[in-house]
Amino acid sequence: MGPGYFPTILSYVIIAIGLIIALRGFTLDGPSIERIPLRPISLVVISILAFGFMIEIIGLALTTILLTFIASAARKEVNWRETAILSIILAVMCVVVFVYGLSQPMPAWWGR
Repeated sequence: MGPGYFPTILSYVIIAIGLIIALRGFTLDGPSIERIPLRPISLVVISILAFGFMIEIIGLALTTILLTFIASAARKEVNWRETAILSIILAVMCVVVFVYGLSQPMPAWWGR
C-alpha cells in the first residue's frame, strides 16, 4: 500500500456506483427528459461574461448592478423593484468586502 492506494480504491468505488446508477437509469421506465431551459443558462453565462468585460471599464459597483439585472432576467416572473434593491445591496457589499475590506486590486467605480 502506497500513498495513492486509498484515492485509487475510492475512485474505483465511485466509478462502480456511477455505472450502477447509469445502468438503472437506462433500464427503468420513468418520465421523459425535459427540454433544456436555454434562457436561464444563457443569461447567467452572459452576466458572468459581462462582469469580466465590464469590471475594468465601469468598476465593481456598477458591474454588480448590471449583472444582477441580466441574471434576474433569466426568471420568467421578474420583480424589477426587488431586483433593483438586491442589486444595490449586492453592489455595496461587494465594494465594502472586496475593495475596502480585502484590498483587492479592482476599481470600485469607473475611471479609477
